[in-house]
Amino acid sequence: MALLSQIIHKLEQQFSIQIQGNYEDPASIHTTKELLLPLPNEFHPALDTLYITKEQELPSFHTDIHLLVLGAPSGGVSPYLTTTEVIPIQAIMKAVACITRESRQLSEQKEVLYDALLNNAGMKGILRIAYSYLGNELSVCNASFSIIDCYPTSMTDSSMLEKQGDTWYLRLSALRTMKEEKLPDQIFRATEAFFFQSKYSDHEMIFCPVRINRSIIAYICILNNERPFTKDDLSFTNVLSGILSLEFQKNAFYSGCSRMQEEFLLSDLLEKQFDNPDYYINRFRQLGFSVKEYCYVLIIDSDSSTSKNLKVDFTISQLKAIFPSNLVAYYNNRITILISKDHATPFTESEERKLQNFLQFNHYIGVLSYRFQAPGRAANYYNQALKLLDECMASGTTSSLLYYEDHVTESILSFCSDSEFLQTAIHPDLKLLMEYDEETKSELTLTLETYLKNNRNALRASKELHIHKSTFFYRLGKITDHLSISLEDADKLYEYELSFHILRYLQKY
Repeated sequence: MALLSQIIHKLEQQFSIQIQGNYEDPASIHTTKELLLPLPNEFHPALDTLYITKEQELPSFHTDIHLLVLGAPSGGVSPYLTTTEVIPIQAIMKAVACITRESRQLSEQKEVLYDALLNNAGMKGILRIAYSYLGNELSVCNASFSIIDCYPTSMTDSSMLEKQGDTWYLRLSALRTMKEEKLPDQIFRATEAFFFQSKYSDHEMIFCPVRINRSIIAYICILNNERPFTKDDLSFTNVLSGILSLEFQKNAFYSGCSRMQEEFLLSDLLEKQFDNPDYYINRFRQLGFSVKEYCYVLIIDSDSSTSKNLKVDFTISQLKAIFPSNLVAYYNNRITILISKDHATPFTESEERKLQNFLQFNHYIGVLSYRFQAPGRAANYYNQALKLLDECMASGTTSSLLYYEDHVTESILSFCSDSEFLQTAIHPDLKLLMEYDEETKSELTLTLETYLKNNRNALRASKELHIHKSTFFYRLGKITDHLSISLEDADKLYEYELSFHILRYLQKY
């Protein structure tokens, strides 16, 4: 059997067609039949059968039926699956038979892998079963490009690997090649197994990430040095990835943070008071970190309510790859980075891009503090970033990386828990303007807010409002007349701007 949605997607790919209709239900298809008219008197469609027809004048069916109509008129509305293409029915039936057979074989192999997991065969036993199906050597690697396990064991003689202590690693030359071809980026962005052909190798490869709680903690690498790959190998590798994820979790793989030295250093920095600022610098040097002129605190948390303990080490290792010279630690159930730079910008363009990709891919939220120059004041800026992070998590923000400098007013307002007080702080002119809008169905309040938000640039504001600039200036004139104000009054405009911040804050929280 195969899911109806799986069959439709594969038919669309194989025959380069588009099939319309609802096929997202969990129906499983076992076989196909051609539907011919007239129907027998006692016709009862089987729910595990996909019926195929070229007939266009169809009767009404009183029970559910999975029916694909070939050669349907374009733009028509039908309760059945339809395609405008006319394809031989026997070709469709043959393709579906192949799809269901492949699905059945994959399900059987999946059961064998699950049995190995339940019977505690271990990773080596699971990989041995996978090898018997794939017929090609495979390995499981971690994010530092070391080999967790492989099958057969003899593959560690490969010229791409080298041994350091008791661990096999990818050679630096091979790693440079992977980075040149942007393979690590593909692995960490992939949602399933994919084929990869390196220009430096005669062998095609399959790569597939292994996840725990959405975070990639390892990846599978398969080399076709024994037999050519098939598309079924991708499906099987996806199943293998899920089994390995369960195996990792069963054995508490990546169960916590192992970088306790960094955590203690950060705890001292944020919790203890020291008279000598050089003490911080000396402690950092002990761990290979240097404190430069400008510092920032970056706090990262997951936007998911699931357990975070299983991915702490992985997350830290990935962030260390982005910020190799900065302190990255697990502190108070969150990842905290002390960023130190010679210049007054927190990230290079490359660092910001990698950080954004990592946060988005793993469903994390990061908040960056203001910069500061005295490490002894790090606790103040940690609390600054932490409060904004808590506020953003509570409000369900969709942003992955937030800068405190973009949320200063909002952060200050969060210290006021009295919403009635904030209501009274809204300038009465705005309340008057909103009442006027309500009475006249106008948009003067929105016009003023857009004008202030665009740094009092009339041209940009009119474009954002999708109105002609003459219309925009007419509205500004109405505002100044109604409120008896001058647009040259900077203090008054600041009060309005602050009032709009308060309004947005009250609406948000």
